[in-house]
Amino acid sequence: MCDVQATPKAVDYSTEVISDIEERIRNGESVTDNEVELLLNYICYSVRQKLSDDMYKATFKGKDLEAASIVCNYLKDLNVNAKVLNTKTTIDYNATNNNFVIAAIKVNMYGIEDVLYYLIDPTFKQFCLFEKKDANKLKIRDGIIYEKPSIGHYINPEDAEFVADFLYFGYMYLDSDAASVYGNAFYDSRVPEKISDTKKCAIPGMVYYEKFISAEPSPMYSKKELEDKNILLEPIKQKSLQFKKDVTSA
Repeated sequence: MCDVQATPKAVDYSTEVISDIEERIRNGESVTDNEVELLLNYICYSVRQKLSDDMYKATFKGKDLEAASIVCNYLKDLNVNAKVLNTKTTIDYNATNNNFVIAAIKVNMYGIEDVLYYLIDPTFKQFCLFEKKDANKLKIRDGIIYEKPSIGHYINPEDAEFVADFLYFGYMYLDSDAASVYGNAFYDSRVPEKISDTKKCAIPGMVYYEKFISAEPSPMYSKKELEDKNILLEPIKQKSLQFKKDVTSA
């Protein structure tokens, strides 16, 4: 068990800088890894702000599909190859249900362009709340485990710092190590499960990595549905142009 908690990152951003990054990505240009971080920090902060009046106190329980849909629609507006995935179809059918985003972004690293993958899950906090008596939630009947503690209890202590960063930022650079931490935490949450079937060793991260990259997208909310909920996030210039259009036609 690993008690991992972190306060969501507050972001002080420049609309001019973010808009410039958005435009270059939309035009198929590469950006630096620092610029990707600026953009993803802005996205996760904006999503958390839209989903709660106080993102520091919010649990974000049950908000993962809305969050993933906001992120994915926003990135698709920038022509980014992004998709919403579900833990039950990419990790294990009996795993705790959760939606997250995988995005492929063209990055210029020291003069070399490459497509890097990112896993984005701004509401992962909901699985690391460590409520009172949570550790005692393991319930077994006739050799079958039918209830388990929150996913945070299945994070290895050596991964605590990594997961704390993930909780803070809301996204991670996706490689086999990151995929292993994320995938196995959810894999260990699966119920019902026979005690005799309990996993003895971690599934290799590359298995999760390849599945995340190749999996078909899961359903998500449309832009219209998000707009109706008043939680749609649009690129800055696109939003500005729409505002000018609305003012002109008024």
